[in-house]
Amino acid sequence: MNVNRSAAMRGVAERTPVHAGRHGRRGGWPRRNWGLVPARGTVLVGVLIALLVLTLITLGLFGMVRLNALGATISHDGNRAQMAADAAANMAVKELMDGSDLDGDGTIGSISNDGNAANDPTLFPGTRMWASRSDASGVMTILARGQSAQARRATQVLATGSSGSGGGGSQVFFTRESSAAVRHSSFNTGTQTWGAAATSGTLSNAPIWCAAAASGTSTMVLVSDSGDRLRYGLADSSGTATFSQMVDDLGSGNSRPFDVATEPSSGEGLMIYFHKPPQKMQSRTVINGTLGDQVDMPLSTSDVHWARLVPMSASGNELMALTIDGNEDLHAVRWTGSAWTGQTTLHTSIHKKDAEGMAGAIEATSGRLMVAYSDATDNRVGYRIFTPGSGWSSNVWINGFDAKVHWIRLISLPSSNSILLAASNDVGRLRTSRWNGTTWTTPTSITDNVGGTNSRHFDLHVSPDGSDVILMYGKGGAAVFYRLWTGSGWSSEATAFTLSSGTAQTVLVRPGSSASTLVGVVGDSNGGANAWSWNGNAFGAVSRVGTTGTSFKEFEWFAIPPGTSGSASKPTITEWAVVAP
Repeated sequence: MNVNRSAAMRGVAERTPVHAGRHGRRGGWPRRNWGLVPARGTVLVGVLIALLVLTLITLGLFGMVRLNALGATISHDGNRAQMAADAAANMAVKELMDGSDLDGDGTIGSISNDGNAANDPTLFPGTRMWASRSDASGVMTILARGQSAQARRATQVLATGSSGSGGGGSQVFFTRESSAAVRHSSFNTGTQTWGAAATSGTLSNAPIWCAAAASGTSTMVLVSDSGDRLRYGLADSSGTATFSQMVDDLGSGNSRPFDVATEPSSGEGLMIYFHKPPQKMQSRTVINGTLGDQVDMPLSTSDVHWARLVPMSASGNELMALTIDGNEDLHAVRWTGSAWTGQTTLHTSIHKKDAEGMAGAIEATSGRLMVAYSDATDNRVGYRIFTPGSGWSSNVWINGFDAKVHWIRLISLPSSNSILLAASNDVGRLRTSRWNGTTWTTPTSITDNVGGTNSRHFDLHVSPDGSDVILMYGKGGAAVFYRLWTGSGWSSEATAFTLSSGTAQTVLVRPGSSASTLVGVVGDSNGGANAWSWNGNAFGAVSRVGTTGTSFKEFEWFAIPPGTSGSASKPTITEWAVVAP
């Protein structure tokens, strides 16, 4: 029993492996497998690689965030710049519609176009905007720009039709004897003020009489000088023009044997003038800024002292030319829109050849043309009516003017056949009458002393929307007076304003460039031009915009291209587009 147990124990012992100790000794810990354990330092390398990968990922994420932020900023600046460009375009179009240089940069339809970025308007902090205007072939082009940081955007607007650049009651042109120059001032409808005067162009002789009218987007300006020459200039939207000689001898320096007007439908210009050497009335058109050929008018006269162009409709291109010659005969000849036709002698004894004793106006509803004129034999005014397709009526008299008439003005009242007449006579009395489509009323006394007879010390006109009709006049002093038409008669007399220098001389009233606005000039006895405005409720500040020599103080040495009376005229926008800046 003991033997067997010992043998069993010995067998177990033989089958049990004997391991080396920790240092190779037999017995102790089992042997390690050194080929499966990393070499010393490789763990640190792994950690560094992991950190590098994490850093790159972090930097990549940060870069993406920055790029996204930068992209958002660039997009934001671009949007702000485009909004600023659109805002500048809207501001420029507002000027065109109002016919006024609202921001005072010198041009209607441009915004802060003065080369000074410091005064550009802003839409948002850090943005600026500005706009320029150019005209060609009857098209007004506005290029509006906006900038935000480095982003720039542009908007282009194209417009056709008339605007303040073509007159529209927004600019006054006047002559300056001392510097042989033509100057101008622009009206700001927003502030109801006239701007500082600037030179339009220069002449070689002292200028005297002045006439102006729109032609497309420009303004035709005619000026006579002390050498009896006629000068012509086509003023751009800023009022600047180059003047060239049209006629070397008008025949008279003390009267105005020339005129200029706008064809109502086309918006283009027509001028007429007397040329003494051939002893002919002649004309030229101005189309798309181009001066047409000289054309002889079918008028048999050897001398002309006064000329006047009168539109024959509100929608066609016909005009009637009226002239008073050296024999004090009144003639009429019609422009069809392309040619002159016929001559009619309306009266053979105008009171005085050195006063404009004739005027014309249409009946707004019927389209008939009324012409009124003075008479050398009695205290009366004659009239004749031209009916399209029928011709001229016979002469009819309006009695009751107290003395022989010197100066006459007519205006049409909108949406009716009514016409208002104002006339001053030999002794300075001012009388008015109204045509109701059939007869004239008995003349009404306005004042017995307008302050003189050598020039027209009164005028009247209707606002573009037809809401106001103003009669203005002097009374021999510094105060200028006015009355408003009530629909059936004149309001009580009121003081419009008082001149800062001299007494009232020649008075000019014109429809303005917007709604109920009327504008005008009163010349004073010290040779000043006092520009004024009416906004439908009150007169704005009066500005003495310029002076001429006292030699010509009684002449009409200033002109305002008229706006459209009876209906407001606006340009038409034909294109609005985003363009490259």
